[in-house]
Amino acid sequence: MIDTLKIISRSQIISFETFSDEHVFKLTHEMDREGKLRNPLLVYPLFDKYLLLDDACILQALEALGINHIPVQVADEDTFSVHPWQRVVENWHKEDLLQFCRKFPRQLIVIEDFTEPLKSDMVEIRFKEDNPVRISFKSNAIMTRVDLFNKLCGEVMRGNQSFRANLSLYDTEPFEQFEKATAVIYPPVFTIDELAHIGVNDMPMVQGIVRIDQPGRVLGVDYSLSILKEEAAPEEKESFFRQLIKMRISSDRTAYYYGNVFMFNN
Repeated sequence: MIDTLKIISRSQIISFETFSDEHVFKLTHEMDREGKLRNPLLVYPLFDKYLLLDDACILQALEALGINHIPVQVADEDTFSVHPWQRVVENWHKEDLLQFCRKFPRQLIVIEDFTEPLKSDMVEIRFKEDNPVRISFKSNAIMTRVDLFNKLCGEVMRGNQSFRANLSLYDTEPFEQFEKATAVIYPPVFTIDELAHIGVNDMPMVQGIVRIDQPGRVLGVDYSLSILKEEAAPEEKESFFRQLIKMRISSDRTAYYYGNVFMFNN
């Protein structure tokens, strides 16, 4: 586990997600007040770069605080997995979706009658008071899919209450869990290679669509921001980082939850 922890330069990190200025502002003040980074960022190696798999807002907050050396945990390629987050929406209906799709007749196919399993490059929208609809993209190009899906999410979130949820496509009654919801969006599935392509091409998708599961996730290390700001080589900060982890492991405040996370200061 310790071998997965590193200190890398901010310039080495790219992201596949957008970020909220409001959330960044809140995180910046919170981290500045506490004086620590609670959790190392989760990243995926890409040649001389790293793809950020965590909340992009945290990275932006660190940058706002003038921190250029970032504690990270390198994802285990054999155990981490990529899943979609579903979006639960209030005050958004089938006609709103169809009106959006009419804007892109050459790029989107609307499917209202289907029986086959949902394909990874499709979007399914279930409505509380109407039949479900699927959207298929006419182009297989990943950047086209991301652009159209970003526009759809922008349409959904404009003036409507929207939040992410962990639902299965096989949940037959998602509206029983969310009484105020009028629609549930099941987004397309993106592979790690596609996420890397998005990050490299600097055309990020809307935040909160992709969920990363990493067994053995390290949380709660509480690394001092003052140490990160020091004029020292990243190798020195990484050495201290690992010593800090070893000290926490030797204490009785460390817990391991199988398949999920390491929690320090438990």
